Amino acid sequence: MNFKIIWTGVLLAILASLDANGQSVGNYSVSRSTGITYNSIISSGNSFSAWRYTGGFSEDDNRSEAVNIGFDFWYNGTRYTQFSVSTNGFMDFSSSIDDGGPQCDDYGYCNSYFTDSNNGTWLTLAPFYDDMKTSGGIDPLGSSIKYLLSGTAPNRVLTVEWDGMAVYQNVTPDINFQVKIHETTGIIDYVYETMNSGSKTFSYTVGINASSVSASPATSELLTQQTANSTNFSNSSQNSISTMPTANSQLTFTPLVPASPSGALSFTGITNTGMTLNWTNWANNEVGYVIYHSTDGVNYFFNSQTAINVTSAAITALLPSTTYYWKVLAVTEGTLSTALTGNATTLAPGIITSIKTGRWDATTTWDCGCIPTSADNVVVADGHRVTMRTSGLSCNDVTVGQGTSGELRYNKNTGRDLTVNGNITVNSGAIFWVDATNSNATHVLNLRGNISNEGTVDLQSDANSLCIINFTKKDGNQTVSGTGVATNFYLINVDKALISNILDINTFNFTCDPSALSFTSGGTFKFSSTGTNNFSLFSTTQDIPTDGKILMNSANSIMSFGGSINLKGDLVLDAGSIIVGDATDENVISFGGLLEINGGTMSVAGRYDRNNSESTSKFVQTGGSLTLPSIGSSSTTQSPFGMDVIGSNLQWSGGSIILQQEGGSGTQDLGLNTNGVSLSSITGGTLQVGNTTTPTAQILQINSATSLANIFINSVNATAQLSTNNVD
Repeated sequence: MNFKIIWTGVLLAILASLDANGQSVGNYSVSRSTGITYNSIISSGNSFSAWRYTGGFSEDDNRSEAVNIGFDFWYNGTRYTQFSVSTNGFMDFSSSIDDGGPQCDDYGYCNSYFTDSNNGTWLTLAPFYDDMKTSGGIDPLGSSIKYLLSGTAPNRVLTVEWDGMAVYQNVTPDINFQVKIHETTGIIDYVYETMNSGSKTFSYTVGINASSVSASPATSELLTQQTANSTNFSNSSQNSISTMPTANSQLTFTPLVPASPSGALSFTGITNTGMTLNWTNWANNEVGYVIYHSTDGVNYFFNSQTAINVTSAAITALLPSTTYYWKVLAVTEGTLSTALTGNATTLAPGIITSIKTGRWDATTTWDCGCIPTSADNVVVADGHRVTMRTSGLSCNDVTVGQGTSGELRYNKNTGRDLTVNGNITVNSGAIFWVDATNSNATHVLNLRGNISNEGTVDLQSDANSLCIINFTKKDGNQTVSGTGVATNFYLINVDKALISNILDINTFNFTCDPSALSFTSGGTFKFSSTGTNNFSLFSTTQDIPTDGKILMNSANSIMSFGGSINLKGDLVLDAGSIIVGDATDENVISFGGLLEINGGTMSVAGRYDRNNSESTSKFVQTGGSLTLPSIGSSSTTQSPFGMDVIGSNLQWSGGSIILQQEGGSGTQDLGLNTNGVSLSSITGGTLQVGNTTTPTAQILQINSATSLANIFINSVNATAQLSTNNVD
């Protein structure tokens, strides 16, 4: 391809081998249909939030950041929850961070790497892998490649569509196709619409492959189409098909179907924190059995996967006195059987109470003459101080105080850690804290349950007496509640795996370190206190990750951020106030994440802007207000409110966007630019130009690709200059 770099330097090889379960892509059968109806999702689908490569060929050779599938998809015997997509006609489940940039290598534009044994484009679904460029050869990624989740569990479908693809310096091709992956059945569809090659002669690859491919590909590693428009697939490398796929045709890859379960699910070895599940080996073509668990019988979470022919699984790290609901399913390369179900309840925890002031790790401190374990509920009695002076401590629940006093503390000088698998209760008059006397240590609290505080929780008693709290429940929500004197946190780490798993802070009195919040894995940080609180979560520019959310829902509180926010995930305001930034050009920068305002007030020191020309934005407002720039935006090219990347999504039905002052150096007169909005629903809301703090002589250009419901000039110092006529 013209002007592209072919890099032949040393690359890191992805070393992988077939799982012992013996899964094989050769076990997928292939069928073909013609005359099908092609249902495009380009007008309704989601743009990809962020792309990995930002160089000169970003619309030519690129690979998206990982995106959530929306369900567990089993491919070649392994569970996947995220995928990436390439401009060069494939999607993949690989964890590789390759950006797909302009190089002839793995995940790049050379389709021969689909079968390469050293640096391959592996774990890939290739409906049309060849060197391509986005729509018409010029349009942004936001309008050329979309994805959409449809249907209801357990029969959802993820569709990925490439629309109007062309090639570098040749806009004559018009290439349109989709991949559909199906929940539960594991079926994969390649669907083709118009496949016009124009003046280009393509040399493409169609097929699926495994996590690695040998120099002489095995049937378990590679399944590629040998001749165009056929079901002639094999493990022979074929990377030079030139005849185009027939329009309105479909290829379907169907995995083997496991037998329905027989027998019953039984339970043995039930303890306070574990149990063993037993079943018969009912399937004869499985690559393993899959186990899901629930504590409410409704919401199930992936637990583990066994090897082939296994008939039992010992499950540990459960909570005492808890009924667990189980599903065991056989899985082939991609299809799940119906579930074998059952439930059992773990044994009650031991109850251990302090009998004097002492160390946690001393047997003489407790009425059992023992040291608490994860199977025990611990009570620190009134009048007793229990000190943690060693690491590796654990319990199920811990209760501090019995109504008048009681103290649990981390010792000074050396960092200690406590793991609480259940709940923490701090009763009136009691305190759970870090010893501030000559302390110079950072301690750790790992918590899977909730905190109820009617006394005092102080995990940052001074600048040198600190405790990090990790919220680690990955199969549900956690709360911090109570009307205690103080709930003071140092660092709050959300490690909950899924954005749907919520940490809800609703304690009445809350304080924290100015840089308190971090995300290890997915989860939602929700603040919904009924009290009056003023706190900061970031003191410098930080990310809200793609699988993370911050949700403000406290009517009398102020949540602030001391720098910019890189919005890869979600920032949502339902009630209260959010303040972003305390200096010029401290912005909310979209990396494809969601900014949503349903109530309350938000102010941004600088801009609501995008990261680069391929980063789309998603903005939803049903109420409340957004004011910006509250301090200043010095950019001479980007508007204070900017959604100028094609593929951006604007949903506006109420509330107000308030442009306080113009952006730029004084002559650009920047205000609002929504020319990149491709998906929109504007049924209400007001664009307010100016307020009581607007400086004199402010001219703000309004440049909108969509009709605005209302414009309100609210300052004698402000002038709205309409660049378009999209005002109802």
